[in-house]
Amino acid sequence: AKVKHMIILTDGQTAGNGYETLAAQCRSDGMTISTVAIGEGSHVALLQAIANAGGGQAYSTMGAATITRIFAQDTLMHTGRML
Repeated sequence: AKVKHMIILTDGQTAGNGYETLAAQCRSDGMTISTVAIGEGSHVALLQAIANAGGGQAYSTMGAATITRIFAQDTLMHTGRML
């Protein structure tokens, strides 16, 4: 594929670590990563760090109604067209 891009939809709550390093590795391999924090209590700072390391965008929403718009906006931003 010409464009390799991942969108991660999560609340970001995790006991794991090393996600920024993994995102940076993906970026060096030619894949960008955007994140969508959903819901109250999301770990927005972690998801912003992942998106920054992955060369993508970080989004935040409180409800599912805006997810379609966020995905469409991010796709357009990273591909230059709607898929």
